[in-house]
Amino acid sequence: MSIPQTKKSDEGHYVCTAVDPQTGASADAPPAHIGVRPASKLEPQVDPIEQSVPQGSPFRIRCWVPGNPHAHLTWRKTEGEINDDSEQNQGILTVNRAEPSDEGDYICTAEDPRTGEEAEAPPATVRVTTPVRPPEVMTFERGPEISPPIQTVTEGDPATIRCWVDGHPEAALSWRRHDGAALPFGASVEDGTLAISSTLMSDEGEYICTYTPPVGPPKESAPSRLNVKPRELSFIAADKCAEKGASLQN
Repeated sequence: MSIPQTKKSDEGHYVCTAVDPQTGASADAPPAHIGVRPASKLEPQVDPIEQSVPQGSPFRIRCWVPGNPHAHLTWRKTEGEINDDSEQNQGILTVNRAEPSDEGDYICTAEDPRTGEEAEAPPATVRVTTPVRPPEVMTFERGPEISPPIQTVTEGDPATIRCWVDGHPEAALSWRRHDGAALPFGASVEDGTLAISSTLMSDEGEYICTYTPPVGPPKESAPSRLNVKPRELSFIAADKCAEKGASLQN
């Protein structure tokens, strides 16, 4: 005997009777009892019920029906579509890379394959957080340094002023006069060093070195003071003069 789909009314004792076709005698087997339990209620569960996921990270939600391992389980999103980069396997929804659009409530629907009954689990809430960017580290660019800060030369002698930036041997350096006048005639700048081959009285003044960093505004050095003293002359006769220490001929 087979009962394809039991009902509560099918519960009871069943007796199998055998009849001998030759004699017509019959005999009963011991009764068989069938008890019909009420079908378990379809109550799908989800885990976790709520979660926060950093953008770009994966997340998973599990769905199952206690006491009914054969239930058919599917997922849907209450608003919008489930991420294309996702998969569903045995009630587990996996999203490989969370995007802001993945935020929201997800519903698992369970279907009993024997009865066709359907039930929905409580919504599983997913929040997608934006990764916190580390604060920008402000690098402090040191200003240029000069040497010497002050010097005195005799008119006609050379003068040099060196400029550099610690930690930046290839720094872009330039020179200017503090009073805005042009650099002395014949002056040269090489690797941050200002060289004046033969100073004039008019070259006296303050000189500024400027460092132009790759990023940010230019930075200036402290002024370097150049003093030029006149060359001393010795007067020998009313119509003759010579530099001090030079020889004279009559």
